[in-house]
Amino acid sequence: MELRANIIGYHTNDLERCKRFVLDKDFVIVTEKDTWWIGKGMYFWDNRYNTQYWLEEKRRKECNNMPIGIVTCNIYMDNMLDLTDKEIADKFEELWEEYLQNTQENLVSLPLGVKIDKILGYLENVSQIIKVIKVYGLYNETHENSFIKNSASFVKKVTKPVGNVKAIYCVRDKVWIENRKLLEVQEDE
Repeated sequence: MELRANIIGYHTNDLERCKRFVLDKDFVIVTEKDTWWIGKGMYFWDNRYNTQYWLEEKRRKECNNMPIGIVTCNIYMDNMLDLTDKEIADKFEELWEEYLQNTQENLVSLPLGVKIDKILGYLENVSQIIKVIKVYGLYNETHENSFIKNSASFVKKVTKPVGNVKAIYCVRDKVWIENRKLLEVQEDE
């Protein structure tokens, strides 16, 4: 077995798709139209608790009582576009400016996911390299843990520890996913 840097990813979705994801190694639950986040692919959280947040959101938005599954897997980190790294984010911004100049498109204000999908669609050599995208999400509506929040009040700087920033991964190629498991099934209460 080849050793590769990886993280454990967690995903929440309807139970049928989760079961298929675990059983069929060629299947990924692709979000085609995620324009606000980081584009086309299958989205994962870096910890199990965040799946609970998404489960509640899914139930609230869809108003249904279908069983929900939580899956876990290993996500390889090589060939990752890490937008939490400022140098990489700056380089991708340069690629965006290059894209706009070369295509003559007038796209001043677009969501991040649209920009990423357009760049990767335009620059085929980059698209063949990038298989995983990482970004942090700031969830202001998420309850800040008082253990962290109260400790942060002692910090006199602008930077401080917080618990409502979430690491989000978008996998764009099935071969970057291994060890698929159905972790949990949630029935509507």
